[in-house]
Amino acid sequence: LGGDEFALVFAAHDGTDRAEVELAEARAAIACPYDYADVLLTVETSLGFCASGEVGCETTALLRTADARLYADKMARRAFARAARTSAFAQFANVA
Repeated sequence: LGGDEFALVFAAHDGTDRAEVELAEARAAIACPYDYADVLLTVETSLGFCASGEVGCETTALLRTADARLYADKMARRAFARAARTSAFAQFANVA
């Protein structure tokens, strides 16, 4: 894992439902605003996961699949942010 990448590992019997709940909770915890030098900061993150039942138990396959999903999540978040900015700009342009 790289310098800004982390892994959460759960027992195999917990399944993907548990992983999805844990990812949502992790995303919410990371997004909580915090004060640094009197500036309120927020952080967003992209997350991906893979269950061993999907690709087997080989570490490389698990990490590769989780990484691909992380990248897909990142692209989806960027597309959403881009669409939100475009929509906000369009609303502003229509008002002006």
